[in-house]
Amino acid sequence: MRTLILLALSGLGAQLVDGGLGMAYGVTSTTLLLALGTSPAAASATRCRRRSRSR
Repeated sequence: MRTLILLALSGLGAQLVDGGLGMAYGVTSTTLLLALGTSPAAASATRCRRRSRSR
């Protein structure tokens, strides 16, 4: 449960940066996910999935 809350908060933080600046969702979310201990492959896959949805 703690992991889910941390992942949700990192997504919220990345979305706030993206909404406020209009950029940097991938950089922010990847950095936060790596800081939380997510594997680099999983963090990278999350960023790519977000990028493909926004097109």
